[in-house]
Amino acid sequence: MISFHRHRFLVQQQMYLIAEFSRKSVLRSGVGVCRTINSLEDHRNYHSYDLSRRSSINQKNSRHTETNTPPPFTSTISRSLSISGGGTSTKNSADGFHSWTFDKACEKVACTKIHPTTVSICDNSNPSLINAADLIVVGVYAPSTLDDQDAEQNDENKGKEEDVSAMNLVGSAAKFDANNCGGGLSALLEEEIKTFKNGLVAGSVTKTLRLVENGKIKRYALLGLGKAPSENDDDKSMIDESTYSKVGAAIASICDAESAVTTCYIQLPFTLTSGQVSHLTCGMHSNLYSDNRYRSDDKKKHLAEKLESVNISFDDAKASSSESSHNDLADAIEHGITMTRGVFVAKDIVNSPHNVLNSVSLANLARQIADESPNGCIKATILDKKECEK
Repeated sequence: MISFHRHRFLVQQQMYLIAEFSRKSVLRSGVGVCRTINSLEDHRNYHSYDLSRRSSINQKNSRHTETNTPPPFTSTISRSLSISGGGTSTKNSADGFHSWTFDKACEKVACTKIHPTTVSICDNSNPSLINAADLIVVGVYAPSTLDDQDAEQNDENKGKEEDVSAMNLVGSAAKFDANNCGGGLSALLEEEIKTFKNGLVAGSVTKTLRLVENGKIKRYALLGLGKAPSENDDDKSMIDESTYSKVGAAIASICDAESAVTTCYIQLPFTLTSGQVSHLTCGMHSNLYSDNRYRSDDKKKHLAEKLESVNISFDDAKASSSESSHNDLADAIEHGITMTRGVFVAKDIVNSPHNVLNSVSLANLARQIADESPNGCIKATILDKKECEK
């Protein structure tokens, strides 16, 4: 009698271990939850309950077998194996997106490509670029006549209309206003004086002014560049380079809002330094980042999808007319694109899910960055477990 009970206890214990193993397998696979036996007492209760229903379940299974439909009940072990699929996600393979299996980790992190639009420095004496542009953005500086104390008082009274007045446009902004817009830019500046504040905030933009020229829609907008340098400050390179990151981001936002734009023309008051051009380029491309790697086709977002080129011109064209200066600015644009690639890689790593980003895929990404670096300036050394323990 004792031997019989001991044998029965061992059988029940083995069934409990099998059920616990199947439960953990299903939880690891992340697919559904199957019915499991969590304790010996649950097994005893379920065993007695199952005896009373065995005959009715067999009848139901036999009917489903005749109609080729899956039965409503299967054993715990077989159901677990059918759900987990032996460690392979059949749904992912059917949809065409393959990231990993339980037998093999993901080995590659996909990277988002930079927007294909080209950025170039051009001469403002070339009217063909202005005529071909769909969007013309004119940069303006806010007047620098107020000192810090007057500026603080102006901020306190910014809600009063009598304390804020529109400035007079100068330089290329005045020319575009008179020759192309018929005073539309001045009217736009006065209308949005409360929000635009004469361009006092770097990266602020006005509404887009639409005109029809030769049967084609032309768009004009004013872009704030912040407070203008004082007249005694001849070195305009002292302007913070991060300011032009905001300017570049604002340019990208305008081009995205005007979805039909293919060519954008930027007119700035004076020539930028190489560092300022790099930050402007990086700020513009970075603001066009959209992670579509794990989105379906109907949910993908393409910012400024039709934009093909952005041409930047300066009022003091003579300062940038020399070949050496033009080459330096062209190199600065390439440097800005290189910085953008680094920004994109960082965003892609942060946005990658855990089933894609792991130690293997991250190490391979480091190797890829080193291999694609110009002239092999970056070297990647990957240490395994044994080498890290040394």
